[in-house]
Amino acid sequence: MKILVISDSHGQLDGVLKIMEKHKSFDFVIHLGDIIRQERQLKSICGCPVKIVQGNCDFGSEYPLTDLFEFDGNKALLTHGHYYGVDWGIDRLCYAAEGNNCNFAMFGHTHVPEVVETNGITILNPGSISRPRQMNRRKSYIIIETADGKAEAEIYYL
Repeated sequence: MKILVISDSHGQLDGVLKIMEKHKSFDFVIHLGDIIRQERQLKSICGCPVKIVQGNCDFGSEYPLTDLFEFDGNKALLTHGHYYGVDWGIDRLCYAAEGNNCNFAMFGHTHVPEVVETNGITILNPGSISRPRQMNRRKSYIIIETADGKAEAEIYYL
């Protein structure tokens, strides 16, 4: 299974078009919030199932603040991150993932990509596909590839 994880597109999906051009197809796409009412366009571009959680800029959204996602023997907690105070650390997010028996927690909000392993939980932040904040200021995303219940996550840059 091949999963694209993106966040913080803030109404700009040109990066997603480039990702799809480069990688061709995915089995699933996860958007971790701040999509700014472009759900329909995202689904059209991706051509596969899409799961979306609400970001702090998704005013009036009916998407959940937190959701669970099971894939190839793995379980992930999905959230934008603002609800868990990720600007000040990932402890609350880790506790929530642990409490839901997840081996993954995925969040956005900070616009800084990272893959961290802590207490048996893989914490993923794809950064931002439109407004990066990390040192190199490159738009980023994560691809998760699974085989036989094992999942590998890697950060990619546009």
